[in-house]
Amino acid sequence: MYNWGNPCMYTLTLPQHFVNLREVSDAVEDYISRQTYILEYGPDDYTANSILSTCYEIIYEELNEYGIVVDTDWRNDWFTCGYIYLLRKFVDDLPQLIRPVKDDIENYLNSSEMVDELNDIYEIVQPSGDFKELPYILSSTYTTDNKFLEYVKSIIANLNDETVPVKIPNIEQAKEYIIKTGKLRELATKYSRILMSNLTDLAIDVNVVNKMLRDYDVDKISPELISIYSKVDTDKVPEYLSDLKDKYMQEHHERAPHHIEYYTDPKKSPLPLVTVEALILMVAHHVEIGTTKAEFAEAVEDMIVKGRSVLREDKISLIRRMKDIILLNMEDSK
Repeated sequence: MYNWGNPCMYTLTLPQHFVNLREVSDAVEDYISRQTYILEYGPDDYTANSILSTCYEIIYEELNEYGIVVDTDWRNDWFTCGYIYLLRKFVDDLPQLIRPVKDDIENYLNSSEMVDELNDIYEIVQPSGDFKELPYILSSTYTTDNKFLEYVKSIIANLNDETVPVKIPNIEQAKEYIIKTGKLRELATKYSRILMSNLTDLAIDVNVVNKMLRDYDVDKISPELISIYSKVDTDKVPEYLSDLKDKYMQEHHERAPHHIEYYTDPKKSPLPLVTVEALILMVAHHVEIGTTKAEFAEAVEDMIVKGRSVLREDKISLIRRMKDIILLNMEDSK
């Protein structure tokens, strides 16, 4: 039975909301640390409440990506929206929660008794501490598109697979990779803003660009994948990992909308549309750490070649216009 007396979720101060959400979501951390809210609301029009509202929108989006839908908008009440944080943390902690009851979860997945996966798995793992408050929000939560079930299956597969050569993370290597990814996001943000400020003749949905920037490469630094990408996403990958690098980089390119492969992936039907907002980050992200103007220009032209099958001439012209804008504003590092 739900314990109505736990004060934890009802006494969160405004700063505590921010601390909790930054700990559980890389996208929220990036949104706040890079002050993306200034771009979203303007330098004088944002408030702590408006920023927090956007942070919870990010959390809702992340839950939706796991196939979890909350049919009550908890964001309207700062006293109870902490349940959304708790649900997001539960999803994040599932690999650790499942480990001691892995066999029970496998038996459940192989049974014909799956009715409400999220609630059922909660009952199996029996989490302690603040997680005991979850039934209050689980009563208005459901899963869709089998995404949550696939997430649980991937956790089981990872726990069962002891042969992956990059399974055990190198903490220092992972830390350096996160720092590197953060610097790349800063560059992508900087040049995306430059493009938007110079493309005032176009109708650009800034909110869409902001979301793409928040999501930039988050898959590669997720708890499930960082141990892999921190090893293979480098110019000096060992020979025995070269095939693994090709595999995982191709998978990243096909799921990240700032890569042209996302739009040419033959497994998608229909193929996603290449929007102006997507083009902004598709061009801007080619400015990497130490990239020269010549290297940047070459990378953009290579992208055009790869995307010929999905890029109309007007989009190609716009890409080259964006390239020229960045070249005019780019500092050559070599």
